[in-house]
Amino acid sequence: MPNVGALKQRAVELKREVSDKIKALENDEITTAEFTQYWENSEKENAEISKGIKAYNHAMSYRNGDGGGDPASLNPSGTPPALEPTALQRQYQANLKTYQDMRACAQANLANKGSGRGTFSFDVALKAGREAPGSQAEVSLLTQGTNANMMGAQTSGATVPPTGNLAQNQYFYATPPGTAGPAIVPEFIPGIVEMRFYPNVIADLFPTFPVSSPIATYVKETAWNNQSVGTPEAATKPTSTSSLTRYTEQVGKIANLERVTDELIQDAGYFWGLIQRRGVMGVTRKEEVDLLAGTGMPSINGLLNRTQGTNTSYPVGFTAPQTVTAQSVTIGSAVGSGALPATVTGVKPGRLTTDPSGVGTAEAILAAITDIRVLTFFEPDAVVLNPQDWTTVRLAKDTTGNYLGGSFFGYSWGERVDAGPTGIEENLLLWGKRMVSTPAMPPGLVLVGDFADAGQVLRLGGLRVDITNLNGFDFEQNVWTMRIEERVGLLVDRPELFELIALAGGS
Repeated sequence: MPNVGALKQRAVELKREVSDKIKALENDEITTAEFTQYWENSEKENAEISKGIKAYNHAMSYRNGDGGGDPASLNPSGTPPALEPTALQRQYQANLKTYQDMRACAQANLANKGSGRGTFSFDVALKAGREAPGSQAEVSLLTQGTNANMMGAQTSGATVPPTGNLAQNQYFYATPPGTAGPAIVPEFIPGIVEMRFYPNVIADLFPTFPVSSPIATYVKETAWNNQSVGTPEAATKPTSTSSLTRYTEQVGKIANLERVTDELIQDAGYFWGLIQRRGVMGVTRKEEVDLLAGTGMPSINGLLNRTQGTNTSYPVGFTAPQTVTAQSVTIGSAVGSGALPATVTGVKPGRLTTDPSGVGTAEAILAAITDIRVLTFFEPDAVVLNPQDWTTVRLAKDTTGNYLGGSFFGYSWGERVDAGPTGIEENLLLWGKRMVSTPAMPPGLVLVGDFADAGQVLRLGGLRVDITNLNGFDFEQNVWTMRIEERVGLLVDRPELFELIALAGGS
């Protein structure tokens, strides 16, 4: 008779281990190859646990005279309750099955079996509802990680790396000097050293609203003429009026393609995994740019496209206590953006400060916060600015040379209290507001706003990935085309909750 107590205890431990491995995979702490191997082992162990518990239940039922029992009564899936798969695990299994089917098609093509045709698609989940500041939209692209033995110079994988010395190309290793040089076997380090990009932050500042139509319409109160007044007996009473306006926002589309060969899928698992991640990342990084500087269909009607003017379709007009010359703003051209830039013209700041020093910038930010408070009765929740401008603010000093934001040793201004191992920079606020530093905001421009109340990101479905080798001559040429796309828009029903500050001498 199996020790059912130990089996149940191991089931609980295995569930915890699986959860930890999934988190490690999401955080890029382990490769997909390592996770796949672990998952296969855990499935085998889970099957043994399930078999042992079923045997125990069957024996107990037989002893109690109820006909032997039904092993499936454990739960619908026949697995121990502690190991019922979570939604993320089920998504992993489904997506892994999709990838394995596609890889089998590629292998059939290489073997000239003539059966390697297919189209595959899956959704990459995006969080709906309010996302926590700084969080990332969940992505689950699952690939078969293997040691790459063919790295094409192009994404399509059609170009085989040339042989030769390392000084001539960066693909093959150099032959060490000496008689035994050609016989030395190199140590191949698995994985790919990836490029780095600044994190996306703008979408996380807004709440998210899922829609089922590409057009979102709503009614807004635009005026109230209150004529209430003291009225004599039998006199004509004054009449108050209210005005409503219907506004409309459209959901745009951001998309791109990736093209790979059967050989690349079969021979260069790491590279194929990187291509998939980059395909998804390309869409989300362009979303970041267009949420700020998009000019409308076929993409997003961005935030800075609403600073001034009138429009009958959607509300426009940031809070603007001062008259400042409009300017053209380009977003996405900074190093590390990883996206095609977008330019929006006629951007009109609401405040201009002639003192771009740290103290001057901080005072201008407080002035903008006060403008929004007094004129709209809402409270700003975040400030978006370029890292260069934030550094200028952070390095501001008093007349005695002390940093106003705390010293670089982690001590608060005017005190000798240790701020702890994370240092005083951790979650540093300005005027009690969250400071969001991103190169997406050009130097010399600072955006203050109540993002939580001003609008919301509209999402029609999630981020979708489709892969096929039936596109054009793809099957004939052993090529797979991967399409990544999302439908997203930005609804800003209270543009007056934003104010744009221009710093003298800024771009």
